[in-house]
Amino acid sequence: MNIDKYLSDKLKLISFVSMLMVVFLHSYNLGTEIIENPNIKRGYNFFVQFFISQGITRIAVPIFFTISGYLLFIRLNNINIFKEYIPILKKRFISLAVPYLIWSFSFFMFFLLLQKLPGIATLFKQKHIADYSISETLSVIFINPIPFQLWFIRDLILLIVIFPLLYWVLQLFKGLALLLFLISWWFGFDFIVFSNEALLFFAFGSFLGINKSDLKVEINQITTCFLISLWLLIVLCETLLVYKSFSNLYILNFLHKSGILIGVISVWFFYDFILKNKYRFYFKSIPFLHLSFFIYAFHEPLLEILKIIFYKILGTEQTAMFSIYIVAPLIVIALCILTGEFLKKKVPSFFKIITGGR
Repeated sequence: MNIDKYLSDKLKLISFVSMLMVVFLHSYNLGTEIIENPNIKRGYNFFVQFFISQGITRIAVPIFFTISGYLLFIRLNNINIFKEYIPILKKRFISLAVPYLIWSFSFFMFFLLLQKLPGIATLFKQKHIADYSISETLSVIFINPIPFQLWFIRDLILLIVIFPLLYWVLQLFKGLALLLFLISWWFGFDFIVFSNEALLFFAFGSFLGINKSDLKVEINQITTCFLISLWLLIVLCETLLVYKSFSNLYILNFLHKSGILIGVISVWFFYDFILKNKYRFYFKSIPFLHLSFFIYAFHEPLLEILKIIFYKILGTEQTAMFSIYIVAPLIVIALCILTGEFLKKKVPSFFKIITGGR
């Protein structure tokens, strides 16, 4: 089944916006223990960062996995799906595994060299790469790379490797399989080799692709506005509760997971609400959609390095932290766009390799 122009453009734009969300998600600088530690200072910086990075932007990764699962299966012939296994693996090796290894190894070497510079080496508090054992070196290149956002590609590669099994499970158990995956994600069941979030949303997209859905479900404007409002209200409630040091993890988990599910659905229909009749005009006026993958691969650890520099200059008071949270990702996005455009123009073959042909 071929994807029509409207759906193709919709997937590209939603992916690009989700990618920008990821940069702001990673700009978060409050720490991971805010719920468990009520002594962390609450203020406008806390409120805004949590609302955006722990609420709004948390829909980005589920969207990526859903789109990936859908695009994998929508063009496959369900009758001969097992015969297409090897061709799919070859194609995804070029589009996923090769960029993964290039970006991982490049930043590995970059940090190895940085840690050898006397003036910079002292800034690295963790164990230096030169002191890694062989197993640690292999792990940081292949499994837990320095650009930590590559975990998405790692999990995606593993899911594609087992896609015939996933196809069989979804065909045999259908909605029940999705329900079980939903429960595992909701309650945090650990699959070890890949995240429960990856499995649920990739399987959901795969289910739509297997059933050859054209995704042309329409809802009216009132329902769309209701969904968007409900999503924002849920995120706001979660933020307020954490802001007030509410520590019931069951309720917070309910709000967090509900917010993600409703947020993904809301954004999907909000696109139609905004661009249904005018999308060609707006779509052509939006540049850099082709740089989504490059921004994804390049923004970290660049963002983290920039944040550290800003901390040294501005300090860590609330105003400084808030300014860094807003400004650092904007600078990084601009640098990614400028670098990506330069590489695409000057060395297009190299750019194609590092972005998997995107």
